[in-house]
Amino acid sequence: MSRGLLPVPAINKRRGKTVPIGDTPRRSRRLAGAKSEFGLNDLERRSKKKAMRTLELIEEHEGIDQQALDEYAKLFEQPLPDAHLQALAALFHWSLPENLDDGEGAVLLS
Repeated sequence: MSRGLLPVPAINKRRGKTVPIGDTPRRSRRLAGAKSEFGLNDLERRSKKKAMRTLELIEEHEGIDQQALDEYAKLFEQPLPDAHLQALAALFHWSLPENLDDGEGAVLLS
């Protein structure tokens, strides 16, 4: 039996990743057996929490507290300026009310 010009390559066995002591591997809530944070029909709280995380009012794994709710409400207490309404109308092809210049342009008509 003749051998080729090159030696037979050695196959290294892969080792599994080791998890540091005290850390738990990242798993879905379902696989970990944890309850879901929101019910299936609780879209309002779920979307509000996502918006609050995006606006950096809360951290990724924080709950919604009263201070975060107050900061969130403060962001939306004033109506949008007319220039912003006109820009949104142009982007989404909305029609604006005729009395927009009166400062009452809080309602857009689609």
